[in-house]
Amino acid sequence: MEQDWVFYLQVISTLSVLLPIVLGSVHFKGIDYIFKGFVLFLMAGFVVDMAGGIFALTGFTEGNYVSKYVYNIFEPLFLCWILGKISSNSRLKFLLKIAWIIIIPLWLISVFPNDFFSIYKTTTQIFIAFASSFCILEFVEEDSRITDKLGFWVLIGIFFYNFCTFFFMSFLNSTLGLNLWYLHNVINVVTNLIYFLGFYFYSSSKIKLDRQ
Repeated sequence: MEQDWVFYLQVISTLSVLLPIVLGSVHFKGIDYIFKGFVLFLMAGFVVDMAGGIFALTGFTEGNYVSKYVYNIFEPLFLCWILGKISSNSRLKFLLKIAWIIIIPLWLISVFPNDFFSIYKTTTQIFIAFASSFCILEFVEEDSRITDKLGFWVLIGIFFYNFCTFFFMSFLNSTLGLNLWYLHNVINVVTNLIYFLGFYFYSSSKIKLDRQ
C-alpha cells in the first residue's frame, strides 16, 4: 500500500510540470527569450523524466543512467545562465558566467559510481540557491509590483527547489535520505505550482493592460 501512494506521488510530480509548460506555451510568443528558454528547459526535464520511467519499465538501465547524468550537467549550467541574464549585479553575473569552470569538473567526477554524486548535487544547489536569493532581493528593491513579474516567480521557484532539495541530497546515501526521498516529489510539485503561478499572474496582468 505504501509503495502505491509513493508511486502515484511520483507520477503527480512528473506530470505537474505540464501546468507551467502548457501556460507558458500559450504565451510563448509574448514572453522574453529568457523565459522562452525556461519553458524549453521545463520541457527537457519532462522528457528526461518520462524517458527515465520508460527505461525503468523496460529494464534499460544504461539509458536511464545516461539520460539522468546528461540532465544533471545541463540543469545547473542552464540555471546559472538564466540567473545571469536576470541579475543586474555585475559581480554575481561574473560568478554565474564562470561557474562552469567548477561545475563541469565536479560533474565529471560524479559520473563514476561512487558517493560523490550527492556532493556534486549539494554543491551546485547551494550555489544556485544563494545566487537566486540575491536575484530575488534585486527584484524586491527595484519594483514594488513584483507579483506581476514572471521573472520573480521563476526566481522563487528556482530558490525554493534548490534550497529544499540540497538538504535531501546531503543525506542521499543514508537511510534517512532514502526514507525521506518521497518528499523530493512534494517539493517538485510545489515548485511547478510556483512556476504556474508566475505564468498565471503574467497572463492576468497582460489581460488587464490590454483592456486599458
